[in-house]
Amino acid sequence: MEQLGANRGQSNKEKAARRSPAYESIQGRIKRMGKQFRAAPSRKERTILLKKLLELKRHRQAIPVYSTRHQTKLGYIRYADDFVILVNGTQEEAIDIKNKVEGHLEPIRITLPRERR
Repeated sequence: MEQLGANRGQSNKEKAARRSPAYESIQGRIKRMGKQFRAAPSRKERTILLKKLLELKRHRQAIPVYSTRHQTKLGYIRYADDFVILVNGTQEEAIDIKNKVEGHLEPIRITLPRERR
């Protein structure tokens, strides 16, 4: 399954490239406001900053972290003597992957049941 690219993780560089610019902007503002909050000398200033900080955090929750999906199209899960293949793509891609898996299993005389999809 690894030869087919199943359950491929992603590097930190790939994760960073997918990050949403809007999310990153809000995250930076929260970080700067947190520093201001910790440095605020009076209780009144901290209260005002805390309200703004909580509002920014609520706004951040509505924004997706990533702007694009992870490119892995194939995953699998094993349980005892069964396995499930997960395909993130079209039906044609799923059929193609199923044929490739059958090709890998053929030399060891394992066949996939025909009634399952």
